[in-house]
Amino acid sequence: MKLNFAFILASFGLYAATPLAAADPYGPSSVSAPQASSSSTASSGKNAGPVAPKDESLGATLAVGYESEYYFNGRGIAKDLVFTSLDWNTPLTDMFSVNLGAWYGHGDGDFSNLNLSAGVSANLGPVTVGVHYRWIDIISPPDETPGDILQHSANEIGLTLDSKIGPVNLNVAGYYDTQTDGFYFEAGANGSIKITDWLSLVPGVAVGLNSHYYEIDGFSHVRVSLAAPITLTKWATLTPFIAGNLTLDKLKHLEPDEVYGSTVYGGVTLSVRF
Repeated sequence: MKLNFAFILASFGLYAATPLAAADPYGPSSVSAPQASSSSTASSGKNAGPVAPKDESLGATLAVGYESEYYFNGRGIAKDLVFTSLDWNTPLTDMFSVNLGAWYGHGDGDFSNLNLSAGVSANLGPVTVGVHYRWIDIISPPDETPGDILQHSANEIGLTLDSKIGPVNLNVAGYYDTQTDGFYFEAGANGSIKITDWLSLVPGVAVGLNSHYYEIDGFSHVRVSLAAPITLTKWATLTPFIAGNLTLDKLKHLEPDEVYGSTVYGGVTLSVRF
């Protein structure tokens, strides 16, 4: 049965009513969310604390990384993913900012994928609201995927809600996919634990909900992760991570192979701001 979009959004709205969060589920990597970001810590004026030094960068971040298993919205897509991304974020006013991004990934079986994205966000104090668009260009599709996700190029249009409760970043997102004519929703939380001046631990958890989204209606997966950002220089960060993707019953019957079910995997990302 197809879930009612308004009902789902309202349900997540109740969760979002308490200041929400940090991670960007629109990032191509399913684990990029738990990594701490400067924008997430500043999303809530009430909890932001002392004013940080002025950022002297241009607002751009270049990254390269590797993931032993590539999951997209809870679905196993490919092994041994190598990716690179370029992201640019700049404020338009004290309230509004714009983000542009490009991402390219290549995995086993000659899978390759190019993502181009654009978004606008509004800092409303206790919550930051974002509107996003992403074009997913499947250059070479994987051999087989659950519900045929990422077998064809698609457009996504979505809404994100981000905020912070104490040290915990919270996030809710929902978006529409033109290829499947369905909706995907994700709610997550993460927080940064400072170990030393150059090392932090960032535990995170997220859950995915689907509405007529690549043959799924209902909850599809739970993801838990632990990232360890290492500050190399003022501009460079190395972030290894380990994660577990728990496939729920709604998704299990679509899995083409057991390797795309519940899995523990890991990876590393090197990012440079400029």
